[in-house]
Amino acid sequence: MKRDLRIRRRSEFQRIYRAGRSHANRVAVLYVLRETGGTARVAVAAGRKLGNAVVRNRAKRRLREAIRLLWDRVTPGAQLLLIARVGVLEAPFETVQHKLRELLERAGVAVKPGEGDR
Repeated sequence: MKRDLRIRRRSEFQRIYRAGRSHANRVAVLYVLRETGGTARVAVAAGRKLGNAVVRNRAKRRLREAIRLLWDRVTPGAQLLLIARVGVLEAPFETVQHKLRELLERAGVAVKPGEGDR
């Protein structure tokens, strides 16, 4: 992800966590805070329950890549916080990408294929 599309400040993480709506599956928990206008931004986190730093970084890299590939479908103004779960490490990457797409659609921040192509 480009640097200007990432959320890095603790205060922004907490704002999304407190005020946003959550959606979850085996791969990740997605917190969404909608804002009018502006660009969509994303933050990726992994808790210590997942494992040591190497494992947590691998989980975050997988989620970042999956969201990067789906980024053109995310609606503008969406502030996203992705928290990795154990499933992100166990599942094949195609499954991770599919599950993340499902989360985005369930949260209402993704355009389904074919809808935005008119």
